[in-house]
Amino acid sequence: MQNGHYRTRSCRKYRYDTANCHCQCPKCNVMLNGNYRNYHIYMVCSYGPEIEEQLRNDNEVVKLYDYDLIMQCVDRYHFIEKKQKQIEERQNKTK
Repeated sequence: MQNGHYRTRSCRKYRYDTANCHCQCPKCNVMLNGNYRNYHIYMVCSYGPEIEEQLRNDNEVVKLYDYDLIMQCVDRYHFIEKKQKQIEERQNKTK
């Protein structure tokens, strides 16, 4: 398995973001260039359209230091945790 990036590694702002990095097989990651059609569906289902849209559309160029990367990951983790709970609650209500 390999580390697949929704936004390419050249986008340093999201290079180490846990919402941008996921496990992918070598075929999807290399031969299919990330298999973005299926990756897009996975991102929307896992994180909601807000996160996916932010990752896809954010073209801001920034210089990040270690502390910035750590804080970005912590903030993103808390936001994703909140979104996943909301998705689970919605799924439980529909059952």
